Amino acid sequence: MSTSNKISQKVGDLTKERDRASAKAQKSWGSKTNEMVRIIKEQALKCEEERHWLMSKLVKLTSINQVLEREVEAEVKYGPYSISCMPLRCNLMTGVDCGWWRLQQQLTQKDERVKILILCLQQGIGL
Repeated sequence: MSTSNKISQKVGDLTKERDRASAKAQKSWGSKTNEMVRIIKEQALKCEEERHWLMSKLVKLTSINQVLEREVEAEVKYGPYSISCMPLRCNLMTGVDCGWWRLQQQLTQKDERVKILILCLQQGIGL
């Protein structure tokens, strides 16, 4: 039996079981059953809202993960000193470009011209 057939059969079995339990509850509890159904529907709606929230969170994390993967690929391909591989992830998460900070940390403090260039690039100032 294929997986889809097994799933269809399981859904059918569960539907029958639900209908039997519903009929039994209706006989035993009468009008209280309607209140229980309302409460269960509310809980199902809350679970669905949480599922949507978690899915949106997953989409965002997947997007950030893709950016991180591209950054790692660029660093492997071009090396840590390549400006073409400066990360975008910090812009996505914090609004700060960590790539310039990292490049600045890797350069020696003696080369003031490079530091000035980096600061100008950070602030969008042309020379």
